Amino acid sequence: MFERSSAGQSNRALFLDVDRVIYVEGGRNDKGHVESFDAMFWRAVFAALRPDLKVRCVPKGDKATLIQIAEDNMRSGAQNWIVALDRDYDELTGCLLLDARVVYTFGYSYENDVFCPEAIEALFYNVCPLCERSEEVSEVIKVLIDDFIRQSWLAHLGDFYGTLIGRRVLDRKKPQKYVQVGGYGAKPKIRRSMFLADIAAANSGAPRPKCNNGPLTKAMLPRLAVGKLYAHFAFHVLAHVQRKVSFMPNLQRDSLFAAAIQSLRTFLVDYPDSAIGMHYREQLAPC
Repeated sequence: MFERSSAGQSNRALFLDVDRVIYVEGGRNDKGHVESFDAMFWRAVFAALRPDLKVRCVPKGDKATLIQIAEDNMRSGAQNWIVALDRDYDELTGCLLLDARVVYTFGYSYENDVFCPEAIEALFYNVCPLCERSEEVSEVIKVLIDDFIRQSWLAHLGDFYGTLIGRRVLDRKKPQKYVQVGGYGAKPKIRRSMFLADIAAANSGAPRPKCNNGPLTKAMLPRLAVGKLYAHFAFHVLAHVQRKVSFMPNLQRDSLFAAAIQSLRTFLVDYPDSAIGMHYREQLAPC
């Protein structure tokens, strides 16, 4: 009802008794209840940096749907709305929607942000609060993330080139196939052979345009790594560190993601001058 006209869009916030309605990606239906980690993420970001705004997050599915909502609202002059999007490779392809009411994640997706190298160590101590801080934890996390960057860099470059010509390279639905783990707590390793196989598959078939000189650089990882792949790897990094230094029960994926979102909320408040902190302050200020 609310999405059929600009007046409906403007009145939705009034009906919900909020200042802004935030349309977000995601949403899974569980016994009639729509759940969305994207919604939880954006609620946390706004609570950290715009506590003056009363907001309601509404999951709307895929990114294309959200872009259409944003473009329709921009044309119609609707008020009191925000569309929150994953960045993906949009900054590199010139596809960012430039409007004060359209906000983007700092990294490729919210997963990249909650597991960003700046904040992941603090997350570990939040989920393993009985562990004493040590240089060993810092070093293991750093080494493994550096290894992820080194081992997956060329595959991400290929994935970016594939995006330019409409060919998907990395498998978003089965990111676990790129990570070798010998059970919970084992050291995660990148399976480069799986990257090479998917790059070869993307190159097969009809001739394609030649790609070179892409703007994606190694320094942009893991910020612009494929979010589901990086999150899967990060989960096993934290599981590995936990097994090395703690006897607490095994981490559960959904619980860890929820804790990661809340940990990032605290990080944004405590470290406003961090790169991710400055990004979100600039994004949310005009909202």
